[in-house]
Amino acid sequence: MSAPRIEDLSRLLNAIAAAARRPAELSRCFDELIACPDVFDGVTWLRGGYGGAAFVVAATWGCSGEAARSWMRWPLRRLFVEMQPARIGDPFGSGRQALAIPFSHGAERSVLIALVHEAACSEAYDAFFRAIESITVAALDSPSSDSSELPATTLEPSIIAFGLQDDLYHRLAAALGRRGWTAQEAGAFTEFTGLVRTSPPDVVAVDATRLHDCMAAVATIHRIANYGPLRLLAFGASAAQQLLSGGLIDCVLSTDASSEAIFRAIKQLALKSNALRRTFVAEEALSAQRAAASALSPQELADFAARQAAGMVNGWAACVLLNEYGAVFRAEYPPAPNPVLRKIPRPFVTGERLFQAMANEAFYDSVTDDVVERRALANLEPKMAASLALVSKAQRHCGAIVATSNQRRSDSLGFEALDRFANAVAARFEQLQPDKYALPELRKERLWERLRDRMLHLDIYRSSDCTIPWKYRIFDDAWGLLTLGIDDDSDMIRQLHLPKRRSGVPAAPDLRERGSDAACFAATIDFSTQTMHYSSSGFPPPLSFERSGLRASSRIIGTQTTGVAALQPDAGVVICDGALWNWLQRRDAPYERLATVLDREQPIGLASVVTLG
Repeated sequence: MSAPRIEDLSRLLNAIAAAARRPAELSRCFDELIACPDVFDGVTWLRGGYGGAAFVVAATWGCSGEAARSWMRWPLRRLFVEMQPARIGDPFGSGRQALAIPFSHGAERSVLIALVHEAACSEAYDAFFRAIESITVAALDSPSSDSSELPATTLEPSIIAFGLQDDLYHRLAAALGRRGWTAQEAGAFTEFTGLVRTSPPDVVAVDATRLHDCMAAVATIHRIANYGPLRLLAFGASAAQQLLSGGLIDCVLSTDASSEAIFRAIKQLALKSNALRRTFVAEEALSAQRAAASALSPQELADFAARQAAGMVNGWAACVLLNEYGAVFRAEYPPAPNPVLRKIPRPFVTGERLFQAMANEAFYDSVTDDVVERRALANLEPKMAASLALVSKAQRHCGAIVATSNQRRSDSLGFEALDRFANAVAARFEQLQPDKYALPELRKERLWERLRDRMLHLDIYRSSDCTIPWKYRIFDDAWGLLTLGIDDDSDMIRQLHLPKRRSGVPAAPDLRERGSDAACFAATIDFSTQTMHYSSSGFPPPLSFERSGLRASSRIIGTQTTGVAALQPDAGVVICDGALWNWLQRRDAPYERLATVLDREQPIGLASVVTLG
């Protein structure tokens, strides 16, 4: 096969430059790779991967879906460190080479992987590939780290020695001992996996002469670690030199290297890992902030914040959010039958944020003074700990995040990411709080009448032949009154001025005094306790339609039923008349999402569906 044409190289370089500036040009770059059949016989477009997310196949040409997906086993995040095209090897050990070109457009990432034609692996094409590999693909608006200025490591690097011979391991341990560093030893992949779970390594030192398949073993190490800043040091073997040029290994030394050479290599790799970790921590923090901004309800936000904070510290976390009406939204991750924190964490009151690389009594003091809660926290055996007050832009305290880890070490980088994430959670929670001056919105949708206020969602379903009236009012910005089947509630309003319950919200009105045989229903909805106190005559008690069983306590006094129903973000409460109640009882799946069923089947009757906002 003849040498590649200079026109092909020029056209391809121009396409790469255009795709780096504009995401819309990626398809053109994909086509330009296809237009070089003498060089490439297959192209795969992988998209995603930002903030630790996985890549997915966006398009392929010339290769099967299985072959395209196999390249996702290569540690593609390494490509975004230098942002340069690179020839990489098939992690499955087929011997195939490919040219990988990374593109970064803010939070969007892509990698074009072009399979190198077998004939193009000759020396005649080496200059062609070296010219492509010499360019830097511009990254648009993505977190970056200036690796030219290597910062000092803020704590002892995590080093794993994998499969080293005794003499080599002793020399490596002696080299690290000069700085007071240590290395954990792993002789098999099962041991390596356990060590990675305890503390993600900065540097892994491996003896390539003892590996049966160097390519497969190194790819497995990267896959298990799943950690972008990981640096790999290999001793000996010509296969290691090939992987050095392919981007899977960062440094190669001979097996008889001196302690001084080993120390210098590990020190440089540790410094490089620390610099790169800044980039990846910034990515993950930005991804978490964007995800928090998409939460649609306070409870969803609390659940996400606890789960995300636990992932950021690789341990346990709790999030508590409080709105100005006193409603509390809680979440812990991983969840447990008995929550660790039952009270409002102290940072909500103090407004303080505390980070400790090694937890001590100051952490427990910052969270709670409850003996039971302190014991539950201590049972987590925290090494790293953080307690953060959530403060809105209006400087209102709106909650707290508490996180601990008994495995993963952390430094200021992780703390800064958690701090920025806490700010994002507080900002989103503030956005989810309704405008005090916003009026309830009433909207008619065919046979539905839907009202949305600032504290809950209230959907009224009424069939075309139903004339039962309904009203909803808000009082004192703290509670609402819902009435069904009552034409004039002036007497009821007067009742509400009588002494209230301890919570400040009156009990549901007594319907027995109305002296009417018509079906009616009245309920006071308490925003702070998320409960509905109701009185019913001729209406069945409230039903939770998305969870089996009644979600209400009730008692019957004459013809009137009174009780309390709990409101939850993930399950609505329905109040319906006798006609619709009979229809619900005849259904095979009464707990299907009711709003969808009513809109689809349009039964006769009236229903009020109440869900937390």
